[in-house]
Amino acid sequence: MAEGHVLVIPKGKSTCFLSMRFSEVTFFRELQKIAGAVKKALEADGVKIVSNMGEAAGQTVFHTHFHIVPMFTGKKCDMVSAKEMITKEAAEPIVAKITEALKPPPKPLKKAKFNKVSVINPDSKGLNLKVKVTTTATATEVKGKTFHEALVADGSGAVVLSVSPEQLPLVSKDATLEVRNAKVVMIAGHIRIAVDKWGKICASEESRSKRSARPRTFPRPSSSS
Repeated sequence: MAEGHVLVIPKGKSTCFLSMRFSEVTFFRELQKIAGAVKKALEADGVKIVSNMGEAAGQTVFHTHFHIVPMFTGKKCDMVSAKEMITKEAAEPIVAKITEALKPPPKPLKKAKFNKVSVINPDSKGLNLKVKVTTTATATEVKGKTFHEALVADGSGAVVLSVSPEQLPLVSKDATLEVRNAKVVMIAGHIRIAVDKWGKICASEESRSKRSARPRTFPRPSSSS
């Protein structure tokens, strides 16, 4: 009926909007998003949302569905049954515009707030720390699994960092690390901090900056005799 006319079909077995179960009505959140995307993508002045309910209302396909039609000021669009769908090739650029409009704008990344080692207690979780590794990591076995432990510290105190074999290469003596989303693990009554799959251990930004600032040296070409 108009460029950008979209048909939205919810899952389920209802024959029309009036027969939808209450649990299915949450679908309207998606209908709202798609209608907004159609309006934005087609730069329309408004949108018309129509759903025929029953044969007397003009329903010919007896499965719940909604028509979203972009509307423009001064341009009439009668609600009549569409006789033919546009070709796939003609639809592709319109679909691409609507799909792009459906993507929410990326949220700005929040700068991580780092904690001090001195605030750690047995219930701590979600810890972000900037620490220096002060000892060489040593292997220890806990419940049949091998972990490595090293003492890490900042200006406020020191704590034992427990790492998996995959994390071990980062934890070398004198390395400066950023420990993200760490949690406390109590072992034999002593505090350890550990990072699972929901966090990470990486070299601190300062360390990365220092490495990138180092001058590179290249071997001299050998002289031929």
